Amino acid sequence: MFRTKRLLVPTLLSLALLLSFVPRAAGQLTTLRVGILPIVSTMPLYATVEKGFSTAEGLKLDFKPMRGGAVILPAVAGGSLEIGMSAYMSVIISRTRGFDFTIIAPQNRERYYTTPSGREGISAIMVLEDSGIRRPEDLKGKTIAVNTFSNVNQIYAYEWLSRHGVEPKKGVNWIEIGFPRMGPALRNRQVDAISQTEPFITVENERGGVRSIGWPYQEVSPDKPLEISGYVVTEAWLAKNRNLVERFVRAYYKGMDYVLAHPKEWAGFLRKYTRVNPRLIPKIKIWDWHHPLDVSSIQRQVDLTYKWGVIKTKVDAAKFIHSTALR
Repeated sequence: MFRTKRLLVPTLLSLALLLSFVPRAAGQLTTLRVGILPIVSTMPLYATVEKGFSTAEGLKLDFKPMRGGAVILPAVAGGSLEIGMSAYMSVIISRTRGFDFTIIAPQNRERYYTTPSGREGISAIMVLEDSGIRRPEDLKGKTIAVNTFSNVNQIYAYEWLSRHGVEPKKGVNWIEIGFPRMGPALRNRQVDAISQTEPFITVENERGGVRSIGWPYQEVSPDKPLEISGYVVTEAWLAKNRNLVERFVRAYYKGMDYVLAHPKEWAGFLRKYTRVNPRLIPKIKIWDWHHPLDVSSIQRQVDLTYKWGVIKTKVDAAKFIHSTALR
């Protein structure tokens, strides 16, 4: 009997180890609700699902398209989302207001392109060609649309306008409009300018009758591409779900590495998730996806947000960046 017990224990341990490597059945997947923007920069996450990286980690990612971090973060805080895509600026602001958001993975940063018209980026200030607006100075007294207030687009537009002699808080009117609706609002002359991003910049350029008069990200941060957005959770949720976060980030980085290595598949991802006209896909400027996260870029955003009075106290960016974002 004693001999049987000695043999049984290693057998059970071996069986447990074997079962730990058996792929999880579809019914055993853990669902994570992820708030996203259905734009080009989200492509690595699309690949994470399409190529099965999330399933391999036992995860089902339930995408919830929303307007921006300013609406995604409250959903994360309230528990209707486990993970949210957000511009880092929104995370910075929320941290100073007592929320416990932490960044678990970077998504994208600005990429600069040299074109016949000069150096351009991925986010532009666009106007109608017949509006008479040619320079930033012409935006005095005008109305500019941003996807959400006090986010990275608006703060960098503040700094960009200021450098051109325009007082951004008093000399310009601001309105919130989601990225997909900005083009129609501009063409219907509901606004004078829009702070737009890809793929919508290419869509509007193809329709014609518009021009880009500035690229705030690259003009404000010309020497080092700006970190834009990433994926966040609450610290309280993270404390109880560290294994889920590790699995999510591991799958997501595989998705990111995949899209970087397979540009010929981008069209398929974008057709499915952004509804972009396939004819336009080769013309779209693509973000710079990467990991690990550049902490110094986040700290510079803290400083800029403080400069424009959006936050009243500075915060240390390193304190709300989880170790998975630094891999």
